[in-house]
Amino acid sequence: MKQNISFSVVIPNYNGADLLAKNIPFVEQAVLYFREEISRRSDLKQILSFNSSEIIVVDDCSTDDSLDILRTSFPGVTVATHSENKGYSDAVYTGILRAKNEIIILLNSDVAPNKNALLPLLSHFVHQDVFATSPLILDESGAPIKVSLNLPLLRRGKLELSEWRRPRASGPADNLCTRFHLFGSGGSVALRREVFLKLGGFTPLFRPFYYEDMELGIKAWRAGWKILFEPKSVVVHPQGSTIRKHNSRTKIKAVMQRNRLMMHWIHLPIADLVTAHCPYLVLRYVEHTLKINFIAWKGLFMAIVKIPDVFAERKNIKKAYTKSLRAVIDAIKREPIASPMDCLDPPGGLDSD
Repeated sequence: MKQNISFSVVIPNYNGADLLAKNIPFVEQAVLYFREEISRRSDLKQILSFNSSEIIVVDDCSTDDSLDILRTSFPGVTVATHSENKGYSDAVYTGILRAKNEIIILLNSDVAPNKNALLPLLSHFVHQDVFATSPLILDESGAPIKVSLNLPLLRRGKLELSEWRRPRASGPADNLCTRFHLFGSGGSVALRREVFLKLGGFTPLFRPFYYEDMELGIKAWRAGWKILFEPKSVVVHPQGSTIRKHNSRTKIKAVMQRNRLMMHWIHLPIADLVTAHCPYLVLRYVEHTLKINFIAWKGLFMAIVKIPDVFAERKNIKKAYTKSLRAVIDAIKREPIASPMDCLDPPGGLDSD
């Protein structure tokens, strides 16, 4: 039975006129290449059919020339606008609600996909238990960045991501394979629209930014869905964060600390919270005090204020999903290699243009 593939590319934007002008042509090229591959390859025609695609830019009340550039240079792009700046999560939610298709590809405005990035990313959705797939992410020098592959472990009551052997810039990607991992970076990920909405999307507690994509990945796994890393799909994401351009360093660090703590409090098993996480926090904050790290303390106080909401979210998740965080981590370790479809093996990797 053929699987219909229809997708909507959703790009949140805030004062990124130059980024839109630079990167939307790469997105349009990737969409066109995907459509041509589906129509050209007989092996794909047997299992996939292409219905429709669209590109949606959600402008989060920009004050630059973003809307003018979209109107004059990209008439085929659908534009949704906010009358006030609401932040990344709300912009994503607006785009997903506006989208007409089942598969959503989230891209930051500073991300440029390779022309053949979409087919390997989308092909895994023939498997009905796959919630999301994410690509190999390169920096501007061509080197893979850490957030491409997220392999979880619990240590001292803290959720950490294992290091993985990343090939050098312009080197072979032969050591990388399709595999399960914890979450896809929100700046470049494909996911199922209806599942995203059913899971509640990015938890409002994590506004305005950071850790919402990791928390969504944990929820998806705990609900029985799977998330894959697909290195045949490649995007370029320069490491000058758009968030850093519009927010102070102090605010960013405090929000990151708050959200990191809330993520643990929502998802850690109670035994780990009591016997490992809390003692670790005590020691860690003694260290922060000795180092006069006021930002870390600010983040802690910001998280403490949210404790009633955090535990309400924890209670809701426990009712809805049967799998624990430990069970999720064990599952990812137990089945590290996802089974790629041999017939869906387009050219790709670090040397793709």
